[in-house]
Amino acid sequence: MAKNTVGEAANRQCIAFLVPEEREQSVQQRVSVVVDGLRIGQLSARDLIPFHVMLKAAGLSAQVTSCDAYIGGGRTALDGQKQRYSISLDVDWFET
Repeated sequence: MAKNTVGEAANRQCIAFLVPEEREQSVQQRVSVVVDGLRIGQLSARDLIPFHVMLKAAGLSAQVTSCDAYIGGGRTALDGQKQRYSISLDVDWFET
């Protein structure tokens, strides 16, 4: 998914889909982050409230949305250990 080769760090622009998870009545509904059809994580607890406020302001309910994203990291360190990947979502919670 990151499309980096051995020894080089990922440097990829992509589209991430933010997918609210179907759950029984829950105070905070989780939102999965999906890239290329793979669930790679979820929004942090601190981002859930702004996400739901943004949807409500746009007149939307629990709905799949998308945003630009950047995948970085994943390089192999000098000791041979694989470093972690990171993903940054380009989301402005205050724009609808």
